[in-house]
Amino acid sequence: MLTLVLGGLLLGQAVAPCAAAAQSPFSSSEGERLSLEEATSRALRQNLDVRLARADTGFAQAGLVGSRLRPSPSLAAEGLSNGDFRLSLTQELQLWGLRGNRIRAAALEQERIRYTALDIDRLARREVTTAYREVLFLNERVALLDSLARLNQRIARAATLAVEQGLGSELDSRLSFASWQQSMLDRDVTARLLVIQQIQLARLLGDSLSTVYRLTDSLPVSDLRFLTSLPPDSGVLIPTRFTPDQTAVDTLVQLALSQRPDVRAAETDVEAQQASLTAARSAGKPSLAVGAIYARNLDDVAGGAQQKTITDNGFGLGLVLGLPIWNRNQGEISRAQFAGAAAVLRLAGVRQALERDVRVAVQRAAAAASQVETLRSTILPSNQAALRLGEAAFERGQLNILQVLQVRGAYVESITALLEATREFAAALAELEAAVGSPVQ
Repeated sequence: MLTLVLGGLLLGQAVAPCAAAAQSPFSSSEGERLSLEEATSRALRQNLDVRLARADTGFAQAGLVGSRLRPSPSLAAEGLSNGDFRLSLTQELQLWGLRGNRIRAAALEQERIRYTALDIDRLARREVTTAYREVLFLNERVALLDSLARLNQRIARAATLAVEQGLGSELDSRLSFASWQQSMLDRDVTARLLVIQQIQLARLLGDSLSTVYRLTDSLPVSDLRFLTSLPPDSGVLIPTRFTPDQTAVDTLVQLALSQRPDVRAAETDVEAQQASLTAARSAGKPSLAVGAIYARNLDDVAGGAQQKTITDNGFGLGLVLGLPIWNRNQGEISRAQFAGAAAVLRLAGVRQALERDVRVAVQRAAAAASQVETLRSTILPSNQAALRLGEAAFERGQLNILQVLQVRGAYVESITALLEATREFAAALAELEAAVGSPVQ
């Protein structure tokens, strides 16, 4: 009786390696349909960090407006007790390219902040892609564990029924009950993790944190142009291994160097510091101001028995020459020099970090692709065949339930490993796309 009941349950009940096996509670038609492209565009519109980075560009615009302003003229008036009066209007001239270099430095600073905002967009795309694919993975894992829990429940009920009828052992019943409870616990824990990841995705998109999404995309396939598979040696069956094509990887590095916004921001910062240094040196040179002067002098002259007051009105031009004897703007020049040296070092660091990010992400993608292909083409089919053989042997009474559960556990572990490898590949691909600054598939 036990053989017939469990054999009927196990035969054809292999756990499916995808979400089609059982529907996750978060993949129903009640959620909001959302593709990865829609999620990315929504995040770029609504994400608070992205909006704040764009708002910061206003400070650079204000600095550019201020650099274009000319010095205000100075008005001086003098009056003496004898009635003499002098009025002068003076305008400082910005010589030696001082104003032009300040405008150039401010314009470059504005450009740097614009590239920094674009880099925030790049990082936001990476976070959204990672979170989106994590929800996809958890959906599939919940579906897998839900299918496994229902299967273990049927096995546990059959084992309990067999014990009641005197056809099975108490050990088989307790082990199958424990396996059922463990699978339910794993499913519930993964379901909670899925809820948490949904909240994280909603925060990145700027939506209400109670929003539930029904994702329309799928996890990416491990098919990349820069990965080549190694041929087996002498026909011996070995795991599928992918290795990066170094020429293609070098091309990815050069592509990233040419288009990554953080690199462009660092390059612009170097130019801005050079313009600031030139402006600081210009400010240390002699300054010049020109002015217009009006003077009225009252002179008393003797005219017979009486004195007469004669008023003289005069107009003229004046020059004011600043002599930088004690101050040649050494402090500002020194600051600009150190800032320029720091900007050069930051640029070198950004370029080195970029190359590291690309090469590390490529290696991670290659390792994950090798796992995915080996599990899908070799390990999973072998475990599936072993499960079928175990079911047939169980029906003939050649295996007990413990052995069947072990074979089924190995099959489920290979499915779980395939999901994990696909998850790792998706994460590595998101890191690589962020490192390059554009899609690579």
